[in-house]
Amino acid sequence: MGRFTLSFEFFPTEVLRSAPTDLTAFANRGEHYCAVTAFEWPDPAQDKDVARFNKQLCSHLKMASGTKGNKGVSPGVYLNPENGKVELETMFGDRAAQLQSLKKKYDPQNVFPTWHSILSKK
Repeated sequence: MGRFTLSFEFFPTEVLRSAPTDLTAFANRGEHYCAVTAFEWPDPAQDKDVARFNKQLCSHLKMASGTKGNKGVSPGVYLNPENGKVELETMFGDRAAQLQSLKKKYDPQNVFPTWHSILSKK
């Protein structure tokens, strides 16, 4: 492959957790931390292999942390364009429906679009 980095971001979450989970549409109100993967490889022919490895690694991290398959509150995921196609509920956790409702109410014409659609499921 090439080079690989796995980083964990730890920061205090007491203030985030002080607000009730149903107060806002922000999904990440639990004691959640970020795991960040970064890859560098020289051969474009390895793109699919590296993406597959990253997906497997992230799945393993979710299983090991107890977030995959957890029927409790879903924290959602950190988004960036490299994530590819991600379902609305995966992106925004249990707050997806609330975000859709707010978007329909305050921006029904989608004047403020993003690369991920909140207005409709893809």
